[in-house]
Amino acid sequence: MKLEWMGEYRDVVEAIIGVANIYNQIYNYKVFSDPSGKILLTANEVQIIEYIYENEERNDNMSEVARRLSISQSTFSKKVKQLVQKGLLERYCTVSNKKNIVIKISETGKQFYANYITGQQTDVWREMFARLDKLDKESIDTFVEALTILRKSMTHTSESKSIGPEDTLIRLD
Repeated sequence: MKLEWMGEYRDVVEAIIGVANIYNQIYNYKVFSDPSGKILLTANEVQIIEYIYENEERNDNMSEVARRLSISQSTFSKKVKQLVQKGLLERYCTVSNKKNIVIKISETGKQFYANYITGQQTDVWREMFARLDKLDKESIDTFVEALTILRKSMTHTSESKSIGPEDTLIRLD
């Protein structure tokens, strides 16, 4: 049975689902390494380094970075702790509020990222960007808006796991 509600966008939905499923498979596997093979990172950890590196001048606190990456605060804190232990990130606090933690990328982290982008990732993204170059700016902006709507919907779904006040609990044991 063909699902009519997707209409002409079935291929787009399938492509997004395919990317999400593959990403989910590699999300927590340590598949990215430095040239020595001593530092192994997950895709999620590389994303954290990439975001912090690109936005370092913003001095976002940990909560803001976690929110912008759509990562739970607890998961983000654990990942940052691991990346600090590996020498890839550095933690700072503000003088006025020691709980306001700001993350910066270390020199080791910058070198790791430089090696990462000169590897196969550059080739993969270059090929995708070549396809996107065929679109005008308005089409790309519209596609980003569509993905943002999808992201908000998925964020809402992931946040709705909690039990609401109207729910009744039933003892299982």
